[in-house]
Amino acid sequence: EALASEALSLIPQDPSIETARVRADIFQVLGNCAAETNSFSEAEADYRQAGSLARESGYVRGRVAALHGLANNVFFPRGQFDLALAFEEEAEALLQEHGLHEDLVFPLMSLAMICLTTGQDQRAGVVLDELAEIAVPRSFAQGYYFCLKAELCLKNDDLTMAHELFLEAQKICELTGEPWLNINFRLGMSRYHRISGNHPAARDWSADALAFARRVGYLHE
Repeated sequence: EALASEALSLIPQDPSIETARVRADIFQVLGNCAAETNSFSEAEADYRQAGSLARESGYVRGRVAALHGLANNVFFPRGQFDLALAFEEEAEALLQEHGLHEDLVFPLMSLAMICLTTGQDQRAGVVLDELAEIAVPRSFAQGYYFCLKAELCLKNDDLTMAHELFLEAQKICELTGEPWLNINFRLGMSRYHRISGNHPAARDWSADALAFARRVGYLHE
């Protein structure tokens, strides 16, 4: 955060498109840093500034990043699910409009999370099918797919499929070390064992999730 703030102070205040895009990227980093410490008001201001600069300079990826940051890192953890959904839908639409299909995994992952959280299970299934089609094999995005699809299976009482999907997610956890994926895989396994009636295993997986979160300093889960 300190480096980003210093970089911002060194950027000349000229109206060029290039400068606006650089400033947009810096505000995006500042928003990410603020969100990591749950400073949601500060993060929202930084993301909105990034989005404004990106929009003025025709920087589509910058606009999408700001929309995604607001939706995933501010509105979703605040419980403002309608706003989170609307902003991710706008991000997805921009990517589709400009043919940036390789970046669609980010709004799709968030849309699936929002839909699962708000009980829109049918739509979550549709979104996850779209994510499955474009996620690179053995990537963190495919790991998110496995983990979120497993959660949907748990909600639909398909315990066998849920367990298989969580095991697939585990392989990608070990490859990537991605914090959200590692924690939510463990929490998912805990829920699986609790529903299956194996309460000691459920407790062990939950404790492991907490230990991992503390070890990597991941506060959001």
